[in-house]
Amino acid sequence: MIVGKIDTLEEIIETNNKRYLNLKRPIPSLFEDLFEKCMSANIVIMITSTLRTMEEQAALYAQGRGGYVFRGKTYADLSNKKVTNAPPGRSYHEYGLAFDVAPYVPMSSINSSLPSNLYQLQWEYKYWNRIGEIGESLGLSWGGRWKSRPDRPHFELKGNMSLGTLYNRCVVEGKNLIIKGPPYAFEFTG
Repeated sequence: MIVGKIDTLEEIIETNNKRYLNLKRPIPSLFEDLFEKCMSANIVIMITSTLRTMEEQAALYAQGRGGYVFRGKTYADLSNKKVTNAPPGRSYHEYGLAFDVAPYVPMSSINSSLPSNLYQLQWEYKYWNRIGEIGESLGLSWGGRWKSRPDRPHFELKGNMSLGTLYNRCVVEGKNLIIKGPPYAFEFTG
């Protein structure tokens, strides 16, 4: 039985190439390394989310909650489960320093009579754990390790600025992370 979305490797790579353009340096090169190492483990990853506006984060934060207000607008979505604990300004996605992925595996590994150029979306733990281990080996922080509401698709690169500092002192303009106020060295850890 075939379950899950099916794409060719070329479609997955094309999608990734479009989506990772919103990420801040050095995240794109770290994603490329993660992609290559996952490919070596017979797992293909597709980026599902990168840079978000605060309004997009508010809409995600409102899922599973009623009556969340941000910048005078009420967001409410009780039709879905909670998907994040991060309100606007408190997600590395909003600063281009995080991305989410989905794992795909070759359909031929599921059934040898199926074409080898097709990949199927898989949500099994064994894939997430391997992807997480690879991401961590590259210096990325993996949401699958979070104690409260693990987020297996999520990877981020934490610099020496906390989310509070990013929220209070930074704005994203295109590919640039602009720091407001006195000079401050932003360095990535990991």
